[in-house]
Amino acid sequence: MIRDIFATILSLAVIVGVLWGLVWGFLFSVEIVASWGVPEELLYFAGGMGFAANYKKFWNWYFKFAEDVWVKIHEWLVWG
Repeated sequence: MIRDIFATILSLAVIVGVLWGLVWGFLFSVEIVASWGVPEELLYFAGGMGFAANYKKFWNWYFKFAEDVWVKIHEWLVWG
């Protein structure tokens, strides 16, 4: 029972952490490139357009990743 709860919490932490890491990584990248003289607005616009063009691929990849993480952690902690 405790292993199930721990596996669930760990899985959710990894899944949500990766999403937050991607967001913060994008924000950090924008700050770095903006320090080179490129306007932040242009970078956010380009990032938004890039995401809009590929959002289905991104969410498909992310949900597959989340499922793989869930299964691997539960196999490792609970079923293994």
